[in-house]
Amino acid sequence: MTVFRPVAGIVTAIAAGLATNLFGSARAGANGAALAGVAQRGAGLVDSERSRNVDDHVNEHAHGHDHGHAHDAPATQTDADGSARPGGSAIEAASRIVRYSFELLDDIAWWLVLGIVLSAVAEVAVPTDLLQGDWGSGAASMLLMLILSIPLYTCASSSTPMAATLVLKGLSPGAALVFLLAGPATNISSLVVLLKVLGRRAVAVYLAAVVIMTLAAGFALNALYRAWGLDSCVTFGTAGEFVPNSVKVAGAALLMVLLVVSMFRTRVPDEWIWLRDGVARLTGIFVTPRRLASAGAALAALFLI
Repeated sequence: MTVFRPVAGIVTAIAAGLATNLFGSARAGANGAALAGVAQRGAGLVDSERSRNVDDHVNEHAHGHDHGHAHDAPATQTDADGSARPGGSAIEAASRIVRYSFELLDDIAWWLVLGIVLSAVAEVAVPTDLLQGDWGSGAASMLLMLILSIPLYTCASSSTPMAATLVLKGLSPGAALVFLLAGPATNISSLVVLLKVLGRRAVAVYLAAVVIMTLAAGFALNALYRAWGLDSCVTFGTAGEFVPNSVKVAGAALLMVLLVVSMFRTRVPDEWIWLRDGVARLTGIFVTPRRLASAGAALAALFLI
């Protein structure tokens, strides 16, 4: 599953870009790569937050403006004779790697917490036999995951624990792969921007390519599991058995602390604000940070009890 997911994501992204160039409108031809960049979210090949910049790039290219991209230049270090030496020391390189890892955690912290919470709720609330039979392993399960994932914004990182939980409840690995690929690649916010910039035909071709490729990847993965005699309910989660329980508990505690720190230092995602405002309009209840903290403390106390 870990190997198949990025491979399927790469193939889906390339297919979406090629299909848009070949069958989309003329103005979409120059932006097929941008649509492929959106599709890369399905494999988690690009960061969930930073990949949203694809929308901005699509908008800029669609208007035909020349613009430069200011990318971070590699660090340089000056020798004794005053000449610049690229790369810097190993310590500087390591510090940049660590700094970037924390920036990456800041980008996905909110969504990763949401995915962990939702997977925990599904683990408790979803009956074990709910996804048995055709609804868990047949074509119907893949179509159901496809229908659920297309309109939703699903972060590639946060969807992973959710998909693992559904597989342990009886969902086939192929259907879980469809959810992992299609959700991040087809959310409403990206589609609205792409419709305005590239037109209906290009977006229709893009969606068709994503649907066909994700379903094909799902059937192929299920075929591999059957050919090799693998049981996903047995294999999923077994990697944790190689790690001592004390290390797992310590790692979970450290991750929790880092996620809380990241959530305090980053802004709330726009999708969460939109959802909060929608709930406020429907119910008249406006969620403030203080109310949210109080509700979280009350829920924690309830869970402990």
